[in-house]
Amino acid sequence: MAKALHKANHLNKIITSYPKFLVKPKLPSKNIKSLFFYEILSRLLRFLQKFKIIKIDINPFVSNLYSKSVAKKIDMDNDIVVSWSSKSLEIFEKLKKTKTIKILERGSSHALFQQEILKEEYKLLGLKEPKFLNNTALIAKQLKEYDLADYISVPSSFVKKTFTDNGIDKEKIIVINYGIDENQFIRANKTKKNDKFIVLYVGSTEVRKGIHYLLDAIKILNNENIELHIVGEISDFLKSIIPDKKNIKLFGHINQNQLYKFYNNADCLVQPAIEEGQSIVQIQSLFCGTPIIFTKNTGGIDFFYDENIKGDEVDIRSPKQISEKINHFILNPENLKKYSNEITIIAKKKLTIEAYGARLVKKYNEILTK
Repeated sequence: MAKALHKANHLNKIITSYPKFLVKPKLPSKNIKSLFFYEILSRLLRFLQKFKIIKIDINPFVSNLYSKSVAKKIDMDNDIVVSWSSKSLEIFEKLKKTKTIKILERGSSHALFQQEILKEEYKLLGLKEPKFLNNTALIAKQLKEYDLADYISVPSSFVKKTFTDNGIDKEKIIVINYGIDENQFIRANKTKKNDKFIVLYVGSTEVRKGIHYLLDAIKILNNENIELHIVGEISDFLKSIIPDKKNIKLFGHINQNQLYKFYNNADCLVQPAIEEGQSIVQIQSLFCGTPIIFTKNTGGIDFFYDENIKGDEVDIRSPKQISEKINHFILNPENLKKYSNEITIIAKKKLTIEAYGARLVKKYNEILTK
């Protein structure tokens, strides 16, 4: 977002926990305020938690400290301040009596929807609920942010619906679909080393991402010619459910500049998430010409609005529908090739960082002229 706004000559400052040297290749030093102590603190606490040295809920603890620090650094004379959900309360309270327009950036669904659907999922799986699902203080903070914000910016129509269903005025919600720096995700000749039909999953492997439904879909297909490639940190949850099968390959965490190889090596990407705002890996896949199968709760359908392609959307918790979509691709290789060309065109037209920046600037200008 900061890069897109800078390209349009609208960026005053970005305040981030990333160290300045990581941000500088993308933005001028004068526009960056780095509070990198919080990045170090967050990673240190996660390390200690991993080895069971501490037992605290890290996200709200660090977020509260961080948002208080950011509030002290915010200028009072900006036209617009955009701040991330769960890190904005103190900032918005400080700006309450100014003319600055306060935009809350929310990458996921409404906090109450998110809590409800994930509680439901853990219950369906017979798993103990994680502590973060019952963090009433964090949810209360997010609800206050929703109230104080002049606008809530969300990445998909799915997320907007979760807000309006929870009583937020639709005029307060702005939908700005994401875009990416496409230079890292180039379509290339397929690099497959065998004749297997490769189904790809990219992302974290926690309950929220619905990867268990993808494993069920592969089981339903029971096709020796299918390989499932899973790219992302291997969670304890995945370790507990993954079958010992030769056709399922775990690659762990892969650096982003190497991800394009996996997209180009795959025949399709599946995003079976229970809930998320708008999965970026779907955009990455489209740029590489790799078709996506996605649930209604991933924001994927927005990429296909105003296009001749309807998009391969499935219900959440639907391994049978996922398996049918995969099987359709397998049985129609010529259509798959044509489809690959069409989705690449969509990505280049709608999902570049320039297109994303244009959406941002257009919407922010509309807000400023109201």
